[in-house]
Amino acid sequence: MKSWKLLVAACCALCFCALDDAGNHAAQAQQAAAPAAAEGNPHAAKPGEKLVATAETLEAAIAAAVPGDVITMQDGVWNNINIVFKGNGTEQKPITLRAQNAGKVIISGASSLQLSGEYLVVDGLHFKDGASSKSLHLIEFRVGSQPANHSRLTNVVVSGFNKNRTRTDSTDVWVGLFGSHNRVDHCLFQGKTSESVLMIVWRSTDDPNYHRIDHNYFKDIPSLGVAGATAIRIGDGTHALSSSYTTVENNIFENMQGTGKIVNMKSGGNTIRNNTFVNASGSIEVRQGNGNVIEGNFILPAKEERYTGGIVLIGQDHIVRNNYIQGIRSSGRPAIVIYEGEPNNYPGKGGYYPSKNVVIANNTLVDNDKHFTIGELYDPKTEITVPVENLTIKDNVLLGNGSMIPIMVVLDQPNGITYEGNQFFNSNFLGIESVPGIAKEQPQLVLGEDGMYHYTEDSPYKRNMTTTPLKRIEVGPVWIQANWDAFGIKDTPYVDQPVKNLLSAMPTHETLLEDSKFASDDSQDRGLRSDYLYGIAGFAAIAAIGVSLIVRRRSATKAK
Repeated sequence: MKSWKLLVAACCALCFCALDDAGNHAAQAQQAAAPAAAEGNPHAAKPGEKLVATAETLEAAIAAAVPGDVITMQDGVWNNINIVFKGNGTEQKPITLRAQNAGKVIISGASSLQLSGEYLVVDGLHFKDGASSKSLHLIEFRVGSQPANHSRLTNVVVSGFNKNRTRTDSTDVWVGLFGSHNRVDHCLFQGKTSESVLMIVWRSTDDPNYHRIDHNYFKDIPSLGVAGATAIRIGDGTHALSSSYTTVENNIFENMQGTGKIVNMKSGGNTIRNNTFVNASGSIEVRQGNGNVIEGNFILPAKEERYTGGIVLIGQDHIVRNNYIQGIRSSGRPAIVIYEGEPNNYPGKGGYYPSKNVVIANNTLVDNDKHFTIGELYDPKTEITVPVENLTIKDNVLLGNGSMIPIMVVLDQPNGITYEGNQFFNSNFLGIESVPGIAKEQPQLVLGEDGMYHYTEDSPYKRNMTTTPLKRIEVGPVWIQANWDAFGIKDTPYVDQPVKNLLSAMPTHETLLEDSKFASDDSQDRGLRSDYLYGIAGFAAIAAIGVSLIVRRRSATKAK
C-alpha cells in the first residue's frame, strides 16, 4: 500500500513538471514569435511599439500610428526606399520613427525621407551608399504642400549621399526645412559634394519659422563654386525683410572649403550663437534681412586662406557680440565687414539693402591681417552708394599681427560711427589715431597651449569670451563616437601648432604710426580716395597700391 502511494506521488510530480516545461516552452515560443507577429500585424507588439522589416509594413505602421507610438525599423540595409512619414502626435506623445539600434539602419540606394504633420521624431538612421531619389531634397519637412511642424530629426548621419553632378537633376539639398518649430540636432552631415546648399530653411510666406538647428557636426565639404560649401541658408530674397526667428547654435563646422559663406541668412530675427568653425573657409553672412544676432561664435584659422572670412553684415539692427575671430588673411574677407547699400533695392531683386543701426560689441579679434571694412562694394558706377548709418563699435579687443592694412578700412564715410571702450594693439591705426573710445594698449591676453588667446583673470574684458570652443564629442550622434575613424574624425587641436606669440617683441605704437604715415603720404600722392585711405598694405607705395587694388577688386564680386 505504501509503495502504491509513492508510485502515485511520483507520477503526479512528473505530470506537473511536464506541464510546467510545456508552459515555459510555450511562453518562449510566444516571445520568439512576437517580432514576427509584430511584423505581420503592427498592433501585435506591446502597445505603442511596432517593429517593421519591410517597406510595406513600415508604410502600414505609419498609416496606423497614433500619438505616443514608436515605429522601429529593423537593423539592416534598406535599399531604394522612399519613407513618407505622416502623422499627428502631441507635445507629450510624439510619434517616433527610429532605428532598432542607432546607426544600424542603413538607408541606401535611391532613397528619401519626407515628414508631414505634427510632433514627429526621426531618430538614429544612417544615409550612405546612395543618393536622393527626389529632384530637390533628400530629407524634406514636407509632403506635397503639407509641412511638418514641431518635428525633429535627431541622431541621424548623412555621409557622402550625393547625386552625380553631371545629372540633369543634380540639385541636392540634404535637408529642407518647412513649417515651423522644427528641430535638427545631434546629426552628422559629412562629405557633401553635390550641387546646392546642404540645409535650407524655406519660406513661402512672411510667417516666422522658429526652427532650431543645434549640436550638429558639419564636416568635409570641398569648394563647389557658386554656393559651394554653404552649410545652412535661412530664407530667400523674396521674404528677406520678414523674420524667420531660426536659431543655429552649438554646431561644429569643420573642413568647409567654401567660396564665401558657411551660414547664409536671407531673413531677419535669427540667432547664430556658440558655434565653432574649424578650418572652415568662409563667413557667417547676413546677405539680406534685419535684426539678426551673431554671438559667442569661434572662428578659427583655415588652411584655404583666400576664402577666409569672419562676419559679413548687410541690413539693419544687427548685433554682433562676444565672438572670437582668429587667422583671417589678406586674400580673404575681413574679420568683420559691413556693406554699402543700394537706394533702390526691393524684395526679389537680389541687391544690397542699406546697413544701419549695427552694434559690434565685446568681440575678440587676434592675428588677423584684415580687421574691419566699412562700406564694402561702394561704387557710384553701380549705384551702391548708401553709406553705413549709425554704427556702434564698443568694448572690442584687437590684437594685431603687425599687418599694415589699417584696422578700419573705410570705403565710404559712414553717417554716424561711435567708438567706446575698445582696446586695439599691434596694428595700423591710420585714420583712427586719435579717435576717442579706442585705447592703444597691450591687451591682457595670453597665448594658450591650444593656439588661442585667452584673457587673464584680472582683465576687464574677460567676459568678452562667454564660452569655449565646442568639443567634437559635444556634437553629432553619440553612436558615432566609438567609430570616429570611419568618418575621418580625429581628436586633433583646432589651431595648428606652433603659433607665433603676438605678445612678444611687439613694435611700439610710435613705430606703427610712423609706418602708417609713410604709406599714407605716398598713397595720397597716387590719388587713392577714402577718408581713412583704403588698402595700405606695406611700407612702400607700390606695395600699398598693389595690395589695396587686389583687395578692392575681390570685394567688388557680389555676394550671391
